[in-house]
Amino acid sequence: MDGMGKEDRLFLVAGKGPCRSLNLCNRGLRYIPAHVNLLQSSIVTLLVQNNCISALPEEMGDLAGLECLNIGNNKLSCLPRCLARCQCLSKLQLFNNPLTTLDSSVLGSLNNLTVLNLNDCQLQELPSEIGRLAKLETLSLDNNCLSHLPSDIGNLTELRRLHVSGNELERLPGSIGGLRNLEHLVARKNQLVALPRTIGKCTKLRVLDTAVNLISFYPAEILHLPLQEFHTECNQLIPKLPLLPPEKNEALPLKEIVGRQLIQELMRRSDLAKLMRARRPDLYADLAAAQKCCVCDTFFISTCIECVHYVNSRKTLKLQQGGGRIPVQALMCSHRCFRQQPGGTQYFGILQLHHNDQ
Repeated sequence: MDGMGKEDRLFLVAGKGPCRSLNLCNRGLRYIPAHVNLLQSSIVTLLVQNNCISALPEEMGDLAGLECLNIGNNKLSCLPRCLARCQCLSKLQLFNNPLTTLDSSVLGSLNNLTVLNLNDCQLQELPSEIGRLAKLETLSLDNNCLSHLPSDIGNLTELRRLHVSGNELERLPGSIGGLRNLEHLVARKNQLVALPRTIGKCTKLRVLDTAVNLISFYPAEILHLPLQEFHTECNQLIPKLPLLPPEKNEALPLKEIVGRQLIQELMRRSDLAKLMRARRPDLYADLAAAQKCCVCDTFFISTCIECVHYVNSRKTLKLQQGGGRIPVQALMCSHRCFRQQPGGTQYFGILQLHHNDQ
């Protein structure tokens, strides 16, 4: 072994006998030698974090039984293509590498991943192929440069933990409602201005952290989640200041008037509703977005009065940690309902005519 680098010597020694787990972290390694494939018959776990590795050899793809790879805190600038052949890989730690992009073909081929850690990289975009990782349970993307998440992330129906703190996210995709097994959502220190109403479909969500963002109010659906922790501090929450509505009622667009009338006809199961369904099927597409006024229970389509009411989330949700008084979105069908709301001045804040279709 004279004349060999320490990298070659370490892997040659490990390859002389059965080796299910190999820990070579903090060794100052500059590379992984090609004869890493000597381990292909036995290796299950390979830990090489905290080194100076900038690339992986193609022979890494020969490690057909490799299940856990930790190559965090190294110098990888791209997702190694050889990983696409490691079809048993279930845990991949790539944190703190100078990754600006991810090879979408490699990422999409890692079908058995349950844990993917990409914290503290320099990612500017997450490929839509992330949605192919059907078995993924933990996705950690803290401290990157992401301005958005792909809608395909909603395909990760087994995902339990999603960490996206320390990015530049302005919104979360509406498809997040597809994460039916999500338990932890941590999105601190972003630029979030709102949460999608579809978050109400994450019926297993126990921890929600949206601290240090730009959120002004929360969707009403948040109050129906089984939260145990809810962090809202350091946002731009609407102050509790009463606003007086205009004396005159708003003028509704013709499409809104027709839509509201059509809903009433549908509820009565009238002949007119049947006729309209046959002649104007396009109108029925808009009815899917219909919502109910929080005061009079009248349905509206896209034009409403948007305001907030204040809720003690710690008390209402019976939280174990976090919480406090937060503004929660409330939608009304008209200024008249705002003036006639029960219990005096119960709603505050935005009080503006809102057209969802504009």
